Amino acid sequence: MYKQTAYPVINLIETGRCIERQRRQAGLTVRDLQTYFGFEYPQAIYKWQHGECLPTVDNLLALARLLRVSMEDLLVYEDQGVSHFIRIILSRSNLRSLQKEECLDQV
Repeated sequence: MYKQTAYPVINLIETGRCIERQRRQAGLTVRDLQTYFGFEYPQAIYKWQHGECLPTVDNLLALARLLRVSMEDLLVYEDQGVSHFIRIILSRSNLRSLQKEECLDQV
């Protein structure tokens, strides 16, 4: 689904599901969030829940505080980071070692 990266990538769909699940567990409605954030219309909240977009950092912080969870508890991400990054670094260092050996063989 996502390309391999050296850093975590947020899964929008699963994050949206998580936001909706946390909202329901807190006993809040979409209208409650709409009122809390002062939104004229609830579309932004539905877009978050459907994984169409993420809340801004400010709104994510406010949402986490309202739901009494951490911001990271609301985000679902694929953390390919460390292991993928290490593989990249190792492959580069192996390539450099091979290049040095080739240079030495030529001398």
